[in-house]
This record gives sequence, C-alpha cells and structure tokens, in this order.
Amino acid sequence: RHVDYYAAHWQGPWNHGLQQDLALLRIGCAYPPGAWGERPMKWRARAVQHMIKAFTDSPIGPAVDPQGATNEQSTAYTKFAYDWWKTAEQRVAACGGRLPGEISARIARMPIFLAHATQPDGKFAQIGDTYVTGPRDTPGTPLQYVATRGAAGSPPAQRVAVYSAGYVFGRSGWGTARPFAAESFYSLRFGRGRQVHGHQDHMSLTYYARGRNLIVDSGHTGYEVSPYRMYLRSPEAHNVLVLPGVPFSGAVRTDLT
Repeated sequence: RHVDYYAAHWQGPWNHGLQQDLALLRIGCAYPPGAWGERPMKWRARAVQHMIKAFTDSPIGPAVDPQGATNEQSTAYTKFAYDWWKTAEQRVAACGGRLPGEISARIARMPIFLAHATQPDGKFAQIGDTYVTGPRDTPGTPLQYVATRGAAGSPPAQRVAVYSAGYVFGRSGWGTARPFAAESFYSLRFGRGRQVHGHQDHMSLTYYARGRNLIVDSGHTGYEVSPYRMYLRSPEAHNVLVLPGVPFSGAVRTDLT
C-alpha cells in the first residue's frame, strides 16, 4: 500500500521527483515481476513514465532542456541532477528498459553546461542555491578538463555560451594560451521567474579575474528558515539594480535582448 501511494503521488519534474522515481524503480526491480498481482511491473513502468514526463514542458519547464540546462536555477543542482540522471540511465538499463534517445542526448549535454559554469579557480559560479563547490572529474566530458584545470581532457569549442534557461557564461579563454587559473570569467542571469533552487538574481553579474572573485553572488548557507536565508535570495543580495520602495515581482520573467 505504501509503494502504491508513492507511485501515485509524484512530486514533479525536479530533483525530488527524480529521487522518488529512482526509489520506485529500485523497489519494483527488487521483487519478482509477478508478485502481488504484477505490481512490481507496474511500479517499474510508473517510474519510467515519470522520468519521461519530466522532460516534457510543465509550469516549471522540463527537468533538462534541449541545451542540457536544468529547471533548478542553480549551478550546483545541475551537477547533482547530472549525477542522478546518469544513475537513472543505469538503473533503467539494469531493469531491462531504456530511456528515449532524446532524453539521453539532453543528459549528455549537461557536462558542457557545467564546464561553461566553472570559473578559472575550478569552482562553479555560485548561482542559485550553490555552495562553494566544483565539478567532478568525469573522463570523456568537458568536466574532465575544467575539474583538472586544463591538465587533462579537452575544453569546449566556444568561450561564450548563451542558455535559454537564463544563463550567459563567458571567459577570456580555456587556459590554452595562458594558465587556466589566469583567465577571466563572467556570468549573467535572465529567464523565468524564481523557482525551485533559484534566487531573485535576474540581470545579476559575477566576474572573476586576476586570480580571484571580483563581483560575487550572494551564495548559499543552507535551508534554514530565517531572515538571512530570505535576504540571500533577494535582489538586494545580488548585483542587480534595485528600486527602494517600488514593489518587486519575483514571478516575472526577464528576456535577453
């Protein structure tokens, strides 16, 4: 009864829903297919159905869009989502299934996004709920190059990347003409109103140069319910123009023109 309830109450196309799908799939694949009136087969199918549904449009967008960007509005959660979606591919295959090719293609584009989001110090630009953290060395992807700061692997072909999910990343280079750490880097934010792990950071700027952060994001300290947490997510905590005394609407999208 507990697992039936779990299967019927999906939390949606973001990391909580994916964690739910992974657990449901693991439960379904742990029992003989014919047990309890073939319920394990239904649990397996429901988990995969949810995973596929997560890539369709929704009020918060697809879990991963065609460019490999997530709907979490956080660079660190893109890293987590990449690890979890790779796990999903493996578990679906181990259970005798396969995710559609377009989903696998989107997952395969996530390392390029993460590479572009990495500063010359090897850490992600702290956009959204992102601690001071960096990419994991992942051979065969651009993450190997940025995680080793140019010591192994190959960099992306472009120095500037624009993502319709609401990001612009740019840099002076990938460390091919000078040390990786000596490059400069910037990020810009636009797109949907704040959701999931995002901040009120539209039109914000980060800038890294001369071996250190020069313009920073507010960062992330955890999920305590406090005025400080609310402040860290607010426009006033980011590098944006604020108008004192003018009502702010965080649900409004910002377009890149």
